[in-house]
Amino acid sequence: MSKKKSSSESHNITFFQGVLLGGVIGALTTLWYTPINNRRIVATLREQVEATKTVLQGESVEQSLQHGKALAHHHRASLAQSMDDEH
Repeated sequence: MSKKKSSSESHNITFFQGVLLGGVIGALTTLWYTPINNRRIVATLREQVEATKTVLQGESVEQSLQHGKALAHHHRASLAQSMDDEH
């Protein structure tokens, strides 16, 4: 059973690495094709990086997953309630 958990953790880490790499590639592509002032781009990127650091500061992958699961559970319950209210 520990192999499955280890494999699952490995997949989670790989997933988040892929998300980060995709975000970087997307940001660079956007910069390449966006026709706006470079100073404005740099200022916006700095603000977004600082906001992301603030959100992620102190959160481990496991904490992020637990937070995501809690949000999904909450939204699922809310959706089920709204569906029950309609019928």
